[in-house]
Amino acid sequence: MQLIPHLLLRSESAASRAAVLLRDAGYMVTKVTDDEMAMQLASSLEVDGVVIDLPTLPAIHAVRQMHAIHGAPPVLVISRAPDLVRRSTGAAALHAGEVEEELISATDLWLASHEKARSPAVGTGAAR
Repeated sequence: MQLIPHLLLRSESAASRAAVLLRDAGYMVTKVTDDEMAMQLASSLEVDGVVIDLPTLPAIHAVRQMHAIHGAPPVLVISRAPDLVRRSTGAAALHAGEVEEELISATDLWLASHEKARSPAVGTGAAR
């Protein structure tokens, strides 16, 4: 992870409340409005995670596309049906109605859990 976490935000609209909240919290956010561009950037940029802010079915489709990328960054979905997104894709999901109150803490925890999973455990080597 970089010093300032870099997130790729896939959303439908040019104006995104999620983008504003994430930037205000100190995240670097690259926002795109189409799946093809999101896929290209996710596979080529150094991004720490992908946030998808789309209606439920397009979001599930976008998550499945992201999971098809080798070494794809972790995905967090903002959805009105987060349980369906989790069951369908295994991705982290946040209810769209909780964005104002929960987006930053959910993003912090989500990124920290993925960073911890990628980091080698300290002190697991054999003693010499």
